[in-house]
Formats: sequence, structure tokens, C-alpha cells
Amino acid sequence: MSRRRRNDYDDLCSSFQNLSFDSRPCTNPNIININPGCKPVWYKNLHPSDDAYQEICDLIAYDDLVVENIVEVHNSYLKKAYHKKKRAKRFEYGQVSEGLFFHGTVKANLDSICTYNFDWRLYGSSTGHKFGKGVSFSPSAKYASHYSHDTYHKVMIVANVLIGRICEGYKDMSVPPRGFDTSQNDKETVIVKYDDNEFYPSYKLYYHL
Repeated sequence: MSRRRRNDYDDLCSSFQNLSFDSRPCTNPNIININPGCKPVWYKNLHPSDDAYQEICDLIAYDDLVVENIVEVHNSYLKKAYHKKKRAKRFEYGQVSEGLFFHGTVKANLDSICTYNFDWRLYGSSTGHKFGKGVSFSPSAKYASHYSHDTYHKVMIVANVLIGRICEGYKDMSVPPRGFDTSQNDKETVIVKYDDNEFYPSYKLYYHL
């Protein structure tokens, strides 16, 4: 029996079989694309009378948290990448919401985050990942403060975060189901992001409890 010749339909089927729906890069592209010889980041100390300072204090809503200083982060490369992602998500979802969220961390991580952004590939390597293997944020400063492990003078990042559609997350979620880009826990105290530049580290919040 003669063997049937391969045609375009076979090639199409083969391409679907080999398609990976998790097409995210395995390494943080910002580390590669930012010239290591330059310093793309500069900082501005906010005054308590500044609107941004007041906005963040209003978001904190946690009487035990004493603000020491709020520093605005200026990284033109990351900001351009963030706005590019916002345009892409608007095209994908029709609309996208944007909010300020808290991310508890330690001082040793600040320079890396402000230079290269958060990296979802680490997915809670130091604290675990209860609601998905990505970068976790919280609308609650009190909740985020549990992940700032410096002894007294602590820090957290206040980040702008893009949200298209939200699903419920679970510990081993690598990416959300098709049509979603964000997961959260049932108490809505944590959201998890799974792709690069869907967040921007806007402020460093120094505080103690």
C-alpha cells in the first residue's frame, strides 16, 4: 500500500500538537534588555503633603503601621513596558482595570525589584505560593506586612497592577485558564499575576509596626 503524501492539513495538526499555551519567557526579559552599565532608576522622596503620599496613607487603613518614608520610583524602561502591556491587554480584554496594591518584601530585594521589576518565575520562593505560581499582591497593607521580614524598620512596595479578568486561584496554578490573567483567593486579600510587566513598582514604603 502506498504511503499518503504529507499535506498542509498534517502540518497544521502537528503545529497544534506542539503548541504550548504557556509561551512566557523562561528568563526575565527586563534583565536582558536593560543595559547593565546604565542606571535606569532614580528616586524621589515624597513629602507628607504630596497627593501621592496622602493617597497611599489612605490605602493603608492599618493603625499599627507607622509610615516612616514613601519614595517614588522612576524607571523609564519599566514604565514604558508597563504601558505597552496595558495597551495589549486592552486589545485582548476590551478593557483593563488598574489599581495600587501592596507587596511585602525585604530591603535586600528592593534594588532588584525597582531595576528589573517583580519576577513571577520566583513565585514565592521565600514565602510559598498559596494561590498561584506568580507574583502576589494585596489590597491590604496589613496582610502584605506579614511578608516584610526585616526586624523593625520594614519595607513594602506599592505597585500599579493591571487586571483583565480574575479567576479563583489555587496553590499549583501555573497560569490562569484561557480568558483570565489574574487569580485571587476567596477572601480577596491576595491577587496573583503571571506575566511580565503587568505591574510596575511605583513606590517604596518604609514603615514600622
